[in-house]
Amino acid sequence: MLIIDNFFKSNYTDSKKYNNNIKKTKKFFNAFLIDLKNYKIPLLESYKKDYEYDFSKTMVKKFSKYKNIIVIGMGGSILGTKTIYSFLGKKIRKKVFFFDNLDFNLNLNYKYTGKHTDYDGAKNTRQKSTDIVNLSFSKKLFGYGFSLSISNLLNERYERPATYSQDGRQFRLGFKRNY
Repeated sequence: MLIIDNFFKSNYTDSKKYNNNIKKTKKFFNAFLIDLKNYKIPLLESYKKDYEYDFSKTMVKKFSKYKNIIVIGMGGSILGTKTIYSFLGKKIRKKVFFFDNLDFNLNLNYKYTGKHTDYDGAKNTRQKSTDIVNLSFSKKLFGYGFSLSISNLLNERYERPATYSQDGRQFRLGFKRNY
């Protein structure tokens, strides 16, 4: 016959450590029983009408008209909502979109070219300084890669080399799918 007390005592080399753990466990459990008798368990408190984060019926009605729900979060902050939705998904008549991996790339490039001398085909001329800013954003979403880039964000008019006009602001939208 297996006696739990003997099993644990025989597997602990230091019985003092075992006794301390038992005392701590009993103390914690007794405190839990007292809280249970006094109705002071946080989970049970959330079911009371005067609970701080309780939603009113008007608040629920206000949001019930929406057909799509977007949930944005990272890691554990979205995991509970995903779990509940996966469990109750068939009973929920709304489309729920989870954005839980907010990893994206955002690049801002700045290039300054001071006043300089450049040959324009006939003679050397003095060129004005320029500030060129390029912005790009990319994100992987639903297995696709999306990107947006804006070249010459400030729409600077300049020539490089002299007499060769450069384009103004340009927008590029990209879409990528790996197979």
